[in-house]
Amino acid sequence: NIGVLCGLSGYWNFDHVLSGSRTVRQICLDGPAGVIVIPGGAMLLEQAALTTHRDLDLQLAELEQSLDLLVIDAGSWGTPGMTTMVAAADHILLITTPEPTAVAATYAVIKHVTGSVAEFAAELQVIVNRAESPEQAHETSFRLRKTSRVFLNCQPAAGGWVPEDDVVRNSVNQRLPFLLAAPEAAASQAVADLSR
Repeated sequence: NIGVLCGLSGYWNFDHVLSGSRTVRQICLDGPAGVIVIPGGAMLLEQAALTTHRDLDLQLAELEQSLDLLVIDAGSWGTPGMTTMVAAADHILLITTPEPTAVAATYAVIKHVTGSVAEFAAELQVIVNRAESPEQAHETSFRLRKTSRVFLNCQPAAGGWVPEDDVVRNSVNQRLPFLLAAPEAAASQAVADLSR
C-alpha cells in the first residue's frame, strides 16, 4: 500500500505487466522525495511461482540498473514466489513488532527461508518496529534470534529498532510519509539510522 501511503493513485499495476499490456517502466509512479513506486508489487510474488516471466526478470534488472536501491516489500509471508526473491536479495530485513503473534510469524519466515532456499547470500536481519523502549526492542530481538539459533541453527543479525511513535499514525492519515512529515520525530530518526 505504499502508493496509498504516499498519496498516489494509479490504475496500472503488476497485473497489467504480467498480462503483457504494460511494461514495468510504464506502471512506475513518481513518489515523494525521488522515490519511484511500482504498484502491486505483491502480485509479482504471487505470480512468480506460477509461471516464468523471463521478460519481467529482464525489465526488473534494467530498472534496478537505474536505481540506487530496489526495495521489495513482501508484506505478510506465504506467497510461493518468495523463495525466488530471497535467493536474489542482497539484504533481507525481517520486520517484526514485540507482539507475540508478530514474533511467531517472523520465526515462521526464518524457518521457511532457511528450510526452502538452498543458498542465499543475504544476511537475515531482524528489525523490531513499534517498540516502547530500547529494552523491549532488545528483548524481542534477542528471544527471536536465540530461538532461531537453537531450533534452526540460524541466528539472524540484530538490525535495529524503530520506536512506537504517534507521528506514524498521523502521517498515514495524511497520506504523507512520516520521514517527510516529521523528519525530527523519533521514528524518522530511527529509520534514518537504520538506512545508514
